[in-house]
Amino acid sequence: MVVSNLLDIPGHLLGHMTALAHVTPTSFVVLRGDNFHHAGQARPRPQFQKTFPCPAHLLEESKSAISTDYFWYHGIRVGAFDILFRAQQLLAISDVRGSFYADPVKSQVSLEKVASFDADLDLSSRPTISA
Repeated sequence: MVVSNLLDIPGHLLGHMTALAHVTPTSFVVLRGDNFHHAGQARPRPQFQKTFPCPAHLLEESKSAISTDYFWYHGIRVGAFDILFRAQQLLAISDVRGSFYADPVKSQVSLEKVASFDADLDLSSRPTISA
């Protein structure tokens, strides 16, 4: 594996880097640093669902297991969560002063970029821990 590109993609702290490492001539592993803390901050996304469809039994279970009171979205039917119609992440980047995110706006922009990597068949996204 050869690291071929370093990207400045601030996560919860400024200066975090993301690396693209070649694993085949056309595919990469994305070493995404600490861009976000929970997969729910990046997913669900419509593009991710198209590339990696959620198993039918999980889609069905999520309708009653995920609260529409807390995970509301435009067009929702109360009490019937539907992950396929949700276009935004489940968990927001915190903008509360003193939270994990030094710059919440830049962190959200970074998250949008990393989420597009997440849905690409030629990019395998992996979290890495910062020291």
